[in-house]
Amino acid sequence: KGGVLEGFAYSPTDQVPSSVNKGGLLDVRVNTEYPFFRARLFRFGNYGGSYATEIPLPQSIFPGKRQAMPSPDPTNFNVIVPRWDVSFTLKIPADLMECPSGFYLIQLTGIDSSGEERGQRFVPFIVRDDERPASLLVKLGFSTDQAYNGWHDATGGLGQSIYAHTSKNGVKAVKVALVRPHDFDGTASLEYIIGMVAFLEKNRFDVSYTTGVDIDKRGYLIPQKNKAVLFIGHDEYWSKLERDYIESAK
Repeated sequence: KGGVLEGFAYSPTDQVPSSVNKGGLLDVRVNTEYPFFRARLFRFGNYGGSYATEIPLPQSIFPGKRQAMPSPDPTNFNVIVPRWDVSFTLKIPADLMECPSGFYLIQLTGIDSSGEERGQRFVPFIVRDDERPASLLVKLGFSTDQAYNGWHDATGGLGQSIYAHTSKNGVKAVKVALVRPHDFDGTASLEYIIGMVAFLEKNRFDVSYTTGVDIDKRGYLIPQKNKAVLFIGHDEYWSKLERDYIESAK
């Protein structure tokens, strides 16, 4: 049985969660009760019948740390934001040869005091190539994942999501943070994503990847770089600016 092990990713260079442009940095913050944890990096696509391939990391074992659990912020709609220390940072190569643009998953595995591996969680993110035009822009619904995410706060149990059934005491939130772990193992959106990603790459479609937050920040570039935008799977929560950019690109 696994103990506490959870994490999330944020790019300090791009100032966005779960997304990083080529040549940028991706900070990974991990909360765990284990003295150490192992990190492995996987890219999804089409790899001879397999949906993913492992990208070797220069360092894979890191010291664990029990991070401080946040409390709801009464000045900001009781939003729960974990302000954790950075556990490790990924440097994304600028040439993308070792780490191509696409959909990625970091596998976290706890290591106990006897050296045994215990528990496993996952941290999804994308690598972008903002400079390269592509026929298809594939948008992943990370914002929708967080809308449903009932990750807990310092009081334990459920935290707050947009829905009562995944919120503490059945009180749903009107606002949630995008920078926090998932309440389950971090693979909530995988079933909606990996099949389509594999199909697109197997059939050699010209694709690039993005998230809703990325479109909110840079959606004005879509008409200059892309012929169509694909919204994969469960993707119902958009910002007003994101919607405006998509509609104006028609």
